[in-house]
Amino acid sequence: MEATRRSVIVGSGSYLPERRVANEHFAAHVFCDLEGRPLPQTTEETIAKFVAITGIAERRWVGDDLVASDIGALAAEEALASSGVDRESL
Repeated sequence: MEATRRSVIVGSGSYLPERRVANEHFAAHVFCDLEGRPLPQTTEETIAKFVAITGIAERRWVGDDLVASDIGALAAEEALASSGVDRESL
């Protein structure tokens, strides 16, 4: 008989950057097609269509003081705290 391995998720964590960037930030940008030609619609129309399709109204940007491993470490700290698991026993 084979042994069954099981996992149980007891905590989770995430990191949400504080810097919010609204879609209006892109109002001065020129959006282009795959060939690099500007799209025929206005920037406002392009942004509105993007919001209608994705529902994304803002982004969260990480500051220049953090790299991917920093973000992962912050999320891991939150996961450990929410799980109640001692980091040394993990």
